[in-house]
Amino acid sequence: MYLKKMLLAGSVPALAACASADAKRFNYADYAGAPIPELRFQTGLHNWQRIDDSSLVVWTRPSEAYLLTLRTDCNALQLAKAVVIDDRDGTSGRMVAGSTDVLAGPMRCRIETIRPIDLKRLESDRKS
Repeated sequence: MYLKKMLLAGSVPALAACASADAKRFNYADYAGAPIPELRFQTGLHNWQRIDDSSLVVWTRPSEAYLLTLRTDCNALQLAKAVVIDDRDGTSGRMVAGSTDVLAGPMRCRIETIRPIDLKRLESDRKS
């Protein structure tokens, strides 16, 4: 297959519910670091959460999350049960800001920025 894609199915409702609750209580941008040009990860996405039509959080592992800002609004995120990271060059487990797309339903939405989220600090703030 010339295009490698990572699919995150909506098969883990408990994780999605937890992420949804966190999204309402915490602004992930407050915990996001400086943009990075590229992200490599070992396996498919662990989880994802829509923040709004132009941003989402993806977990590559339970302890590793990234805030993705999209170049334009991606209205299909509102109803998407799954997203696909389309790396176009055939390199599995890779996102590149400015050239990798998030596929949500029929929409192809370009990733503008990738910012690592400090989950340890977020968890610490949640406990306090």
